[in-house]
Amino acid sequence: MLEIETKYGCFGHFKDLFLFMQEEHLLEIEITELKYCLSEVFGKGVYTLNQIEQIMEV
Repeated sequence: MLEIETKYGCFGHFKDLFLFMQEEHLLEIEITELKYCLSEVFGKGVYTLNQIEQIMEV
């Protein structure tokens, strides 16, 4: 399970975050909390639209 927290709310998938960023014309977003229950963990910080897209492809 994935929980991505931002100042805009929580997202369950990077795809949802990516679509939100596109709809809101955001080029970057700060992830304030990230919980990921699989072996690969991504950290807090500011992510660009391209970085979110690359994470979705993993």
